[in-house]
Amino acid sequence: MAIMDLYNKTATICKKTVASTNEYGESKFTESESSSFNCAFQPDKGDYEIKVQGKVKRSTHRVYCDTTVVVEAGDEVKIGGIKYRVLAVLDEAGRSHHYKIMLERIS
Repeated sequence: MAIMDLYNKTATICKKTVASTNEYGESKFTESESSSFNCAFQPDKGDYEIKVQGKVKRSTHRVYCDTTVVVEAGDEVKIGGIKYRVLAVLDEAGRSHHYKIMLERIS
């Protein structure tokens, strides 16, 4: 059995782009859905922590997908109408076989 046989969900990548910046350097963003990919989705036990902008974040879910997916830490993905922030994209097998993406639920 290949890992692709376990893909049970479809995730949509949500990209943010800077729409405008005011005189104080604060930016306003627009969000667009860029692409979708098939993945294996499962809840996490919260045993993975990562520091993001000085705050410790715990993963709430994880996704396994093909290495052809272009997603990076800080992006957001939508799965089943719920948004998640990408905390880390790991090449778990170390051979570009599949990615393990650590997520934090945000909505």
